[in-house]
Amino acid sequence: MIKLKHVVLTLTALGALMLLPTTTKADNLAFTFTPSGYVASSGSVVTLFATFNNGNGPIDFLGFADNLQAGLSLSGLQPFDTDPAFFTTLASNSSLGPIAIFKVLIDPATPNGTVFSLASNQFVITYLNSAGGENTVAANFSITVQNAAVPEPATLILLGSGLGSVGLARLRKRRRNSPE
Repeated sequence: MIKLKHVVLTLTALGALMLLPTTTKADNLAFTFTPSGYVASSGSVVTLFATFNNGNGPIDFLGFADNLQAGLSLSGLQPFDTDPAFFTTLASNSSLGPIAIFKVLIDPATPNGTVFSLASNQFVITYLNSAGGENTVAANFSITVQNAAVPEPATLILLGSGLGSVGLARLRKRRRNSPE
C-alpha cells in the first residue's frame, strides 16, 4: 500500500511539472558581432553590428556595460540610448539583426597594425528573462587598425618633378609644332 502511494505521488509530481508554463525553462539568448572582426584607421568611428538569437521565452533588453581597452572609447550616443524600439521584447525562438548596437572611437594616436581583441567580459548586455530575473550575455570582437600609407616627402618631390617635366616637354613640343 505504501509503495502504491509513492508511485501515485511521483506520477502526480511529474504531471504537475509537465503542466507548468514554459517560463520556468532557462532562456538561451545569444548574440554575435556581425562581422566579428573590423578593420579601421586611427581616429575613425566604427559602428559594430550584432545579431541576437533568443531560443526560449521572451526577453526584454535592459542595457549594456562596457570595459573597453585603452585606445577605444564609446563615440556619441549609442543605438541603445537612441533607439527605443531596441528595448522591445524579443520573442521566443526569434532573431534580431544584424543591428547597430554601439559606436567605438579609435584613438587618433593608435599605431598602424594595432589589434584590439575584446573578450566577452568587455561588452556585456543585460536583459530581463522570461522568469523575471536579470541575465547577462556577451560576445567577442576585434578591431585591427590599418592606416592608409602616407607618402614620404621625397616621394612627393620626385612625383612633382616628374609631372612638371612631362608638362614642360609637352609645352616645348607644342611650341615647336605651332606655325608662327
